[in-house]
Amino acid sequence: MKKHLIAASIFLSPLAPAAATHDLIMSFDGKGTAMAWDAGVVKALFKRIKLDKVKEILFVGSSSGSIASTYFACRGFNKAAVEELEIQSPKFAKEFLNEDSGFRAMQLILDVPPEISYDGILPIIDMAMQGGTCLPKLPILIAAGNLDVLDGRNKRPFGGRRDRKFNRDNYELSLNGTVLGKACTYFVNEPMAKILKDVPENERLCDLRFVRTAAEHKAAILASVAEPTYFIPPEEADLTKISSAYPLGKKRRYGGGFVMNSAAQDVKRSRPAAFVFGTGRASYSRMQNRLIFNWFNFPMNETLLNQRWYFDEQVQITKSEWAVMYEKKTTNHDLIRMGEAKANKCFDAGGCKPDLYQVPFYANDAWDQPLKGLRGRGIKELF
Repeated sequence: MKKHLIAASIFLSPLAPAAATHDLIMSFDGKGTAMAWDAGVVKALFKRIKLDKVKEILFVGSSSGSIASTYFACRGFNKAAVEELEIQSPKFAKEFLNEDSGFRAMQLILDVPPEISYDGILPIIDMAMQGGTCLPKLPILIAAGNLDVLDGRNKRPFGGRRDRKFNRDNYELSLNGTVLGKACTYFVNEPMAKILKDVPENERLCDLRFVRTAAEHKAAILASVAEPTYFIPPEEADLTKISSAYPLGKKRRYGGGFVMNSAAQDVKRSRPAAFVFGTGRASYSRMQNRLIFNWFNFPMNETLLNQRWYFDEQVQITKSEWAVMYEKKTTNHDLIRMGEAKANKCFDAGGCKPDLYQVPFYANDAWDQPLKGLRGRGIKELF
């Protein structure tokens, strides 16, 4: 572990002393084509944070947040990386993907497959991975749903089976009392895998998939962005690299990060004293929530509230802001300004603590560290 701490201090800042005492978990929550918002949030954060107070940064990402988390896990959280992201973000093409939920619903009704290839998003992924060659040195976790466990769709466009049950306490799906498996997978590099060993396998909310090459990391991002009706679900290339509390099937397909949109939970349990900061995520619309529940027996908004419990600060996005973020006239420049302004507003008000959350099952004391007293603190101590 010592060598990873040394590497982390180098990536944080060339001036960061070894005396720093606080860990920081940065959660890049999914936002689809509005991911430029994150560039504005981290710009505001970087202007205030004192990196000499940070011992190690752990990155988690879900859906499009897997791209931003990869970007910083490859470069470190430093001035050059923050400035470069602001330069690169306006170049992200948004037009390749139509995110209008009404349009997507009509495709389903007309039996037109809405899933598309990854061609439009590959340039963004390659940029985040420094030409597609980076295997991050800093600890990183990328979350994706397990379609082989979740999928209960039938021939009706909006219907699914009702014979399965999701357990929000441990993220398992069962059929007639028999557990089918975990609803999600954590793709982790070696530093993050060592951190997550502190969480007992039977308590971990998702399976682990070990990532050891740049190609495998790229596959992790594709698995996380493949939200239902967005991209063609990718299939696991090597089942032997998955660690699960349950037997694996003959194959595994991944279906996006919607299962674990704010993926800090198990990482926080491994590092109870770490501060957790999230770039923000609005609740899902009624149509989105109902569709996912019909297909997968999975209550997205309910689990999102459980995930928010773990944050010290999360830049909250209102429904009205969310609507503006996806208007066709809103540019990536606009999104950067919106994210920066909202983060600054939160910081100036004394913090961006989630105002809506539910207490999760594993809100217990861990290794003599009371989790209930180590959340919702804000991150002012790092400023």
